[in-house]
Amino acid sequence: MSTFQTSFDSTVAKANESISSLSTYLRTEKEALEKVLTNIKAYYSELNSSITSKIEKLQDDLATESKIMDALALKTEKVKVLTIKLDHAKKKINEHLSEKIVIKSCIAYVNALLSHIIETRDSMIMMTIKKHLAEKLHPVFATLNRLEGVSDLSSIPKQGETLKKSKKEIPKPTAKPKSENEPKDNVPSDSKGKEKL
Repeated sequence: MSTFQTSFDSTVAKANESISSLSTYLRTEKEALEKVLTNIKAYYSELNSSITSKIEKLQDDLATESKIMDALALKTEKVKVLTIKLDHAKKKINEHLSEKIVIKSCIAYVNALLSHIIETRDSMIMMTIKKHLAEKLHPVFATLNRLEGVSDLSSIPKQGETLKKSKKEIPKPTAKPKSENEPKDNVPSDSKGKEKL
């Protein structure tokens, strides 16, 4: 009986020793795990802060890029508008140049007719020249009316008024005036050519 008791006590002592050793080991492992968990939490917090900071920076960069794109789009639109205005201005300039050429041509023709009016006193030739003059001045005055608001041919004196005014303004020709009762067949060939104008 004493031997059994001794064996039992020995077994209990060994069991207690094993339990104590296991408890110490588990406590050590728990402390190690808690330390690892603390390190993991700290690393996670640092990683989370870094990711959040990078996301915020990326959002700021995207906002800046969006502003730049909006400004670029606005400038591009302005450039398009200016290009359209420039093309329109070039078109207007070309139109004005064409109109200037037409006006110069008409002015040259008018000067020639005025020279004929000054050089002759033949009423038929003057009426013919005035008729051609009115026809030639019509597009000129229409163009000027469109460009600068100049009145149309209504501002041109009528033939009778022009004749009266021209007698005052046009210098007297050196050649002897022909009689109005003189037959038309006796009109010089040069005057006949002017009648066809």
